Amino acid sequence: MRSSQVPPRRPGRIEKQLEALRPALADPENPASQAILRSALNGAPSLVATKAAGVIRDRLLIGFEDDLEEAFERFMKDPVKTDPGCTAKLAMLEALDYLESADDAQFLTAVRHIQREPVWGGLADTAGGLRARGALGLARQGHEQFMLLMADLLVDPEAQVREAAALAIAHRGDPSGAGLLQLKTRVGDQEPAVILACLSGLIALAPGWGVARAKDLLQGESRDLQEVAALALGESRRDDALDALLSALSDEVLPRERSVLLRALGLHRSDRAVETLLETVATRGHDDAKLAIQALSVRSSEPDLLERVREAAARNASVDLTAAIRAAFNELR
Repeated sequence: MRSSQVPPRRPGRIEKQLEALRPALADPENPASQAILRSALNGAPSLVATKAAGVIRDRLLIGFEDDLEEAFERFMKDPVKTDPGCTAKLAMLEALDYLESADDAQFLTAVRHIQREPVWGGLADTAGGLRARGALGLARQGHEQFMLLMADLLVDPEAQVREAAALAIAHRGDPSGAGLLQLKTRVGDQEPAVILACLSGLIALAPGWGVARAKDLLQGESRDLQEVAALALGESRRDDALDALLSALSDEVLPRERSVLLRALGLHRSDRAVETLLETVATRGHDDAKLAIQALSVRSSEPDLLERVREAAARNASVDLTAAIRAAFNELR
């Protein structure tokens, strides 16, 4: 009788290469392991090379810059076939950036790369993440044409690239980039996260202009932009930004808008912002007090904050905030 058992499947080529890579992943400092990593970068398929680049990045293994650059260029040849999704090229670029490579060639290639791959109903660009990573690398390097490159990326079709361009400009720290960010907040973007990155960068690079622009948006008609402006002001932790938030809060009566402003106060983390939130807990109605408690919970790791919130809630004679505190601070019932 023939056996009904199915014979075990023999491992494929990639599975064998991944298995051969295992010792290097376990002990990457070993010279033999580094030879395995170098071999993976130089000739292995994208999945295997990606794992090798990841361990080089995570362990900051020096001496691999040339191999990473050559691997990046290898996966730029017939890229849809050799590196679908750009995962290997992105891994090489991240490793080079973590190793603080001074060579800008791969980063310049990355910010200009478009990789259209077949999807249901047509083609899709899979290189957005690569362009975004390239922008951050060029910011670190201080490339001489950095602002011109970022101007292009601020109008990239992919929102993650536009956001990364704004973050890269802020990360570079050059006040001359504030003009691009100001322009983008004026032109607008369909993705609020992009405007948030631009506004936060503008506040960092040109505080007077940034806070003024945020105040304009707080007073505008777009609810999404009001929220973006409030969050940018809160995250900045600047005194003039806090003044703008407190002024807006004193004038605002609608619950949703007050919710946004109170949350932004929680992000500010200054003593004055905390005192304002505690006073809200102690004196306002249930909705505002609950929102203030939620905003304060961002700082839940501070040892005395929970007790201060309880004390403020105890002063509020009109509402019981016990459940709100328990929910916000994840207390055991």
